[in-house]
Amino acid sequence: MPHEPIKPFKIEVAYRPDLEKEVQVVKISKQRGKDIWVQINLETNTLFGCKYLRNSTGELKSAPVSIRERFYQLKTQGMGGKRANEADKNWPLQSEVSSFY
Repeated sequence: MPHEPIKPFKIEVAYRPDLEKEVQVVKISKQRGKDIWVQINLETNTLFGCKYLRNSTGELKSAPVSIRERFYQLKTQGMGGKRANEADKNWPLQSEVSSFY
């Protein structure tokens, strides 16, 4: 079965007001007719972080997350995020935690 070559990303620079600095971003998709951007680590060429919308001045703003994606994250990660369910196993092993027994 032939493989299609992966289309290279066009790396652009955008401003993140929360960090007060410019970051490298790539366009990964469209949502409701608007481009979705994500940061890229230039050393490893990996995409990371939240999805963003970019305004006309080049500033990034967090993209809205669909209710379907939110419910999926709650189902798979719980309220505490990834691996929160495993934290209770490591909690008694920590020396600075006092016991209530």
